[in-house]
Amino acid sequence: MNGIWQVLTLAKVTPHRWKQSSVLWRMLGFLRRWRQGSWLLQWQDQIGVGLLMLLLALAPFVPNDLTGFLALGCGAFWLLLTASENGKHKGVSPIYYLVLLYWGGGCDRNRSIPC
Repeated sequence: MNGIWQVLTLAKVTPHRWKQSSVLWRMLGFLRRWRQGSWLLQWQDQIGVGLLMLLLALAPFVPNDLTGFLALGCGAFWLLLTASENGKHKGVSPIYYLVLLYWGGGCDRNRSIPC
């Protein structure tokens, strides 16, 4: 019974074995190679700041549809950068802390947690 439970919970699967057999990991490998050869992503920080500044500067003056489209573009750029990371650094980058703080730090009037 213990062996079946270990198989169901993937307790014996190591990250190295998963990387060798994962289709998702192979697709991300393609993105990593693309990122290394991309001349546009040499300025990834400046592009990200520009998109964010454009979103924040135009948000009060444009319709919600355009604001949502710009936010979608910022999210797609962030997703592309995250998916194509080379994985040299270990651990969690600061952006993940901010995302977790945003998702987990919400205030709900129906809960017993004070706002």
